[in-house]
Amino acid sequence: LLILELDEAVLRRFPKRILVSLPIESDRCDLLRMLMKKQRNEITDRDLREIAKRLQNYSSSDITQLAKDAAMAPMRELSTEQVKK
Repeated sequence: LLILELDEAVLRRFPKRILVSLPIESDRCDLLRMLMKKQRNEITDRDLREIAKRLQNYSSSDITQLAKDAAMAPMRELSTEQVKK
């Protein structure tokens, strides 16, 4: 096993990474609620809790992207002419 010692000048050139733990179920539910409040939807609190439970290994960033994709789903069903109107 080869262990390299790098001086501080070299180490400063590497990107810094911060470990952020995955959100717990209640935090995932709160995040979903916050992301969906601006969208017209019929999602109940029970539905939100079930979705949050199923997103157990998702990061906050993953959940945010998922919500954005879900919000755009109705637009994808429209024809080009409907979008222009």
